[in-house]
Amino acid sequence: MKHIRNWIGLLLLALVPAVAAQETTPEPAAGVGVVEWLTGAVQAVSVIEQAGTAALRIEGRLPGTCEPVERTAVQRVGVALYVDLYRTLNPAIRCMMTDTPFELIVPVPELLTLAADATLPQYLIVNDAYFGLSFAAIEPVGTPPAVPPVMLVPLPRQEDIQIDGLAFSTVDAALQLTVQATTGGCADPLLLRLWLPPGDTVYTLQAYRLYDAAVVTCPSILTQHEIIVPAGLPADQPLTVLVGEEVYRYMPTMELPGKPTAPAAPEGQFRAPHVINSVTVVALETDPVQYEVRVSGYQSDGCDFPVQIEQTRGDSAFQIDIFRLLPADVLCPMIVLDYSASLNLGPLPAGSYTVAVNGVTTTFVAR
Repeated sequence: MKHIRNWIGLLLLALVPAVAAQETTPEPAAGVGVVEWLTGAVQAVSVIEQAGTAALRIEGRLPGTCEPVERTAVQRVGVALYVDLYRTLNPAIRCMMTDTPFELIVPVPELLTLAADATLPQYLIVNDAYFGLSFAAIEPVGTPPAVPPVMLVPLPRQEDIQIDGLAFSTVDAALQLTVQATTGGCADPLLLRLWLPPGDTVYTLQAYRLYDAAVVTCPSILTQHEIIVPAGLPADQPLTVLVGEEVYRYMPTMELPGKPTAPAAPEGQFRAPHVINSVTVVALETDPVQYEVRVSGYQSDGCDFPVQIEQTRGDSAFQIDIFRLLPADVLCPMIVLDYSASLNLGPLPAGSYTVAVNGVTTTFVAR
């Protein structure tokens, strides 16, 4: 199992260096209209050469006869290439409820960078159509083709990732996310993407894997991960992220000047953060008044190891990390254990403060 964990770790590392700038959803054109991200519309995808680079021929059927696909966005995130198709609907126009076929050519020079890393699993996602990429070996004879031969293998999306926690940090004035996740024993890479749905102000963290569960047999173990996801967004702007049914909020006031990077876990161990559901701050009846943070949540497995708490304070912000250090090859019972704690912040000068506990934040005013 230790070899399985190491392999997964190598695959996850491939997600970090190749993350493109955060994609922004197109705005409606000139005044009226609602941007629609197409679902169930893509029927066939093939790779072609166009003007000396890679392109996709995308075929499908649009619901209704009103508007064609008019906008595309391409984004590479680690070992996955995302192609999003949009159209703008005018609510004042009534469309015939007849499916309309379409064919679209989308340049994807980013596909060539994936081909250069073909030793790792690679994926193509076109809206809600998912494919594995298989690049054919090129014989070292003559002039190589501009676009290497590639096979697209349809794959089902597997929702077998449990997000245990999310924390925010800044690097060179840019925001990044640290995601704690638990998966089953399959070695397929985790695909993580921060995405802003059309017409929304709340980002969604997409997290899934692509493999055929009818063909792949996964070991009956739990594997825990800590993954850095560059957000491609400035650190001086607030951000709200939806992860399943949990909402995580980042506020610029949470930044802790001079806060050191969290120390890496000792060799042979990993940090297993608690899942925090609620954070409240209460004023104690003391003189002077002291403030106490009360947290509740759970640990996502039954391993009995000491809970560790790290607390860092900035001028008006507290960062609290609650976790356990687990052996890298541990096997934990698949049970959930409730957790609650009260942490004293002491007396504070009057003012507004932010407290972040494992990515869950609250604000309060000290009198």
